[in-house]
Amino acid sequence: AFPDLTVEEITHSTIPPDFQRNPRIHNCWKITRRA
Repeated sequence: AFPDLTVEEITHSTIPPDFQRNPRIHNCWKITRRA
């Protein structure tokens, strides 16, 4: 849908300790424009 963007799921590296019991409560994505 967006060929000039790169989407990377980085939830695991950003999840704080208080959210580790319920991982579905926190999601994090890195969206960058391709060079």
